[in-house]
Amino acid sequence: MKGSDIQLSTQEGVSSVDISGQTMEAGGNRYSIKSIPLGSIYGEEIGTLIIALSQKDLAAALKKLRFTIILLALGSILIAGLLGLALTKTLTSPLNKLVRLTEQVGSGRFPEETSFSGSDEVSVLGRHFLEMTKKLKDQKKALASYTTGLEDAVMKRTRELFNSREEWISTFNAIKDYILIVDRDYSIVRANKTLLDRIALTNQELSGKKCYEVLCGEKGAPDACPIKTTLETKEPSFTEIRYYKLGEYFMASAAPLSIKGNIITNIVYVVKDITERHNMQLQMINAEKLASMGQMAAGFAHEINNPMAAIAGCTELLIDQLDSNELKNIPQFEYFHDYLNIIYREAFRCKDIIRGMLRFSRRQFEKSTVEVDLIIREILSLLDHIIKHQRINVVEEYKNTDNSLHADEGEIRQIFLALVVNAIDAMPEGGTLTIKTMESVEGIRVTVHDTGPGIPRDVQNRIFEPFFTTKPVGKGTGLGLFIAFNMVKKYHGKLELESTNGQGSIFSVSLPVINTAEEPE
Repeated sequence: MKGSDIQLSTQEGVSSVDISGQTMEAGGNRYSIKSIPLGSIYGEEIGTLIIALSQKDLAAALKKLRFTIILLALGSILIAGLLGLALTKTLTSPLNKLVRLTEQVGSGRFPEETSFSGSDEVSVLGRHFLEMTKKLKDQKKALASYTTGLEDAVMKRTRELFNSREEWISTFNAIKDYILIVDRDYSIVRANKTLLDRIALTNQELSGKKCYEVLCGEKGAPDACPIKTTLETKEPSFTEIRYYKLGEYFMASAAPLSIKGNIITNIVYVVKDITERHNMQLQMINAEKLASMGQMAAGFAHEINNPMAAIAGCTELLIDQLDSNELKNIPQFEYFHDYLNIIYREAFRCKDIIRGMLRFSRRQFEKSTVEVDLIIREILSLLDHIIKHQRINVVEEYKNTDNSLHADEGEIRQIFLALVVNAIDAMPEGGTLTIKTMESVEGIRVTVHDTGPGIPRDVQNRIFEPFFTTKPVGKGTGLGLFIAFNMVKKYHGKLELESTNGQGSIFSVSLPVINTAEEPE
């Protein structure tokens, strides 16, 4: 185009155009135009290039383009949705699988074999998680196996401990000695069956009680208590002790059972009954004493018999002279004859006593008919001055029956002399002495009853032991009741004691009328 004239056009019938605006109209159509200046190589403007687009075609093209864009947009959205869905499925499927796996592991269940085949981070994480769960599963199996083995070992050890405890308890209860386990406060923790049966208590009833209350009846531990010594020295200790609640003589020993921080917390206390052994030792000692006494008696019997014979002979001469002269008619000598007879009779009784000691040690005796009532009267007559001096009232009750015995008179006299002397000694401040003779199933029964202070219960079972006496030193030898008891036993009789503190004592002698005393071999 040059000026306003069109030199060349792709549209027929267009010779000129006004390019001052942005549109033009040609052939009844409106066009949108765009002008581009054209220059020569010399820089001169040679014309203008006009590009005209039909607005109708342009509108159609724009419509088509808009439709195309919409389709493209919809296709892109669809493709994006599909891609997003595929991507979401690719990402969330292994993630959901991983979540399920963690839930199963969290509940204690391990998953079955599975896999993560992807190369994404979640799949890689899943594979690592599977490896971890596999190791956990293996470790759990190993732990379960170890736990099972440990439980078996614990059960086995528990059974062993239980059997060991049962065996210990059975052994503890089977021991015939008395056994206590006490703490450092002397409180009983446990006792064996032997002791429980003896004191008629259970472990529940005994638990917490003080051992010295149960065994000694005391309010505190005695000085000789082995438990006290063990607590002080921390060493085992033992001593011989008497527990009247359990019997007689015991060997008690204490030893530490458990120690914490150098402090004894529990002690085992064993009490062994040695009464029989102790009595055997006493019997051996007494046998030696009696043997020595027999040897001594044999030695001084001759020396005593000679002066006794002289006294008896002189007394007999005095009695003869008294019968032949007038001394018996003098008031001052009224009882002189009786006194001489007593001296004469007792001189011979001294000889009989010595002979009786020899017979007792040698088991020799002579039998004759013995009147029990007569012997008792003679004994009371002999001791009359002591009875009156101590202001003792004598009550005699003799049954009108035949109280004769076929026995050794000296021994029968010695039996009742020991009982009467013992009753008199029990009443130094006066009282009543009651002697009764009566018939019994055994034959003759004689009781000697005093109103003295009585004999304590813990002494009664020892009253017939040799050399045992409750009298002051020099007052008694401890042989009177012992010899009397053995003499009664030799005649197959009984010598029994009934005594209550503060109410006096009763000694009862039962002897068969027709007697078969043990003869020496």
